[in-house]
Formats: sequence, C-alpha cells, structure tokens
Amino acid sequence: MKVGDLIQLSAYGKKLEYYKTTAIWPDGVGVLVKVSPPHYTALWKGGRLKESHIRKDIKLVKTKKENQK
Repeated sequence: MKVGDLIQLSAYGKKLEYYKTTAIWPDGVGVLVKVSPPHYTALWKGGRLKESHIRKDIKLVKTKKENQK
C-alpha cells in the first residue's frame, strides 16, 4: 500500500467494536495519507475523520478495471 491508495475496512475491521463506534461506515472509502508500517493513516469520507490503522483492519478498494481482468 502507498500514499494515495483508496481503502476500506477489511472483513476483520468491520467486525471490530472500535469501528462500530466511530464515524467510519462499514462500506466507507478512505484515502491513505501516511504510510509507516505497521501504521497506516487514512482520511475518511468527506475529509472529516483522520484515523490510524493496522494493515489487518484495511484493504485496497478494487476498481472496475481490476474487476474486468
């Protein structure tokens, strides 16, 4: 993953209680703004929420082009 990638919560991340109490919607999309493994900082939907995540909690958003392969 690199800065600028579109991400969303992984299946594992959607199950975590922490994300159920934040403004991150289960199908919300964010953009990575800082990558320093094991922490990934993302700006979420509308630019209002900036959160730090571990890799297991997030996944890359698949684009239509990737789905056609």
